Amino acid sequence: MGGPEGFEAQLDLMFSTSSETTGREQADITGMIGQYAQGNEPSHHMAYLYNYVGKPWKSAEQVVKIRDLYRPTPDGLPGNEDCGQMSAWYVFSALGFYPVVPGAGYYAIGSPLFPEVRIPMKEDKVFEIRALRQQKSHNAIRPGPGECRASSLLLAGAPFHHSRVNLDVVLDASPDKSWAEPKHLRPKSEVIWPDFVAGPSIMGPTFPFREAATVRIEERPGCRTEYRINGESPARTYSQPFEIRSTVTVEAQSIDTTGKRSDWTKATYHQLPHDWKISVLSPVHPQYTAGGPDALVDGLTGDTEWRKGRWQGYQGTDLEVVIDLGKKERIRTLEASFLQDYKAWIVFPTEITFFASSDGERYKEAFHTSQVVPADEEHHQRITLGGESEVTKARYIKLYVKNYGTLRPPHPGAGGDSYIFIDEIQIK
Repeated sequence: MGGPEGFEAQLDLMFSTSSETTGREQADITGMIGQYAQGNEPSHHMAYLYNYVGKPWKSAEQVVKIRDLYRPTPDGLPGNEDCGQMSAWYVFSALGFYPVVPGAGYYAIGSPLFPEVRIPMKEDKVFEIRALRQQKSHNAIRPGPGECRASSLLLAGAPFHHSRVNLDVVLDASPDKSWAEPKHLRPKSEVIWPDFVAGPSIMGPTFPFREAATVRIEERPGCRTEYRINGESPARTYSQPFEIRSTVTVEAQSIDTTGKRSDWTKATYHQLPHDWKISVLSPVHPQYTAGGPDALVDGLTGDTEWRKGRWQGYQGTDLEVVIDLGKKERIRTLEASFLQDYKAWIVFPTEITFFASSDGERYKEAFHTSQVVPADEEHHQRITLGGESEVTKARYIKLYVKNYGTLRPPHPGAGGDSYIFIDEIQIK
């Protein structure tokens, strides 16, 4: 990131650049300030990151801008309220601080909204936060345009130099930019437990691979790393990336200088079970590719939780797929699996047909079926359609899937195009 100066410059750029977006439409990209999107909850800590480069006053400026996106109206949240996070950000930011690193036991400073907040604690104790505004002319409840920056902190009435809290916050339109600037006063983006040894990270192919793949292990500072493949013993000492040529489970462990060990980190990487070539002749939805055509025959079947990314999605179109087995093979059964999640517009196909060919040009119907599960059944369902092939030998298999079509009333998306979600095509 270029050190503190480079990191600060990237934050400045993010908040000041154009809010224009390109590519696919994403519902969570709302509440824009530059390229910062308050509607995208994983971004909620970002305004507070200026604290980590000694610029808490910049954090305060951005927090107030984001806070002003909220309105006391039915549609007053600047994004989708996922499990309360949109409101939780506002509550913390109105108090004047935020848990950037929840396990660290401290909070990063922002800008209090209220002149005084009292939080009841155990044994009748009270944690009090007061905003001591330097410019008395400004409204005591809502700070003026410049009166948002934390200029200093007081703890039990005494100066407190760290930009993390239990405190009185002194607000000023012209902050002391040297406050909390020294490195030793900045919060740290780490959680330290004396007896805890962090495990290494294992990096490998995201999706099943064909012939070979490279695995590397990201070691923890001050630790050496041991790893094992498929539970082998003894474990090996890691020194450099290594190649895998089959489905394997890799485990790795950190050992610090005192001999303390982390828990084992585990990752499984899958090799494609066949050398088949897959041609998808229909446009896949760019948000639901499952990694590409190989996902349809990778031997990994998705469950009803389609958000994990194992399913391919096709909206408003039938699906046509051709599989080249590489040579003429004996065919016994042909199957394909589909998903239905009615509220998400994902509906089982109305019918499927398998065709078989020896030359890739002349095809003969090998299997056909329709399915009768009602489209308006609301629970998530997975179905496998298929059966015995009427063609016993073939090199090429074509699958044609008929889309349900336009969603019908009383579906809330009536008039919209339904999706086909397919995961695994099985040829036995």
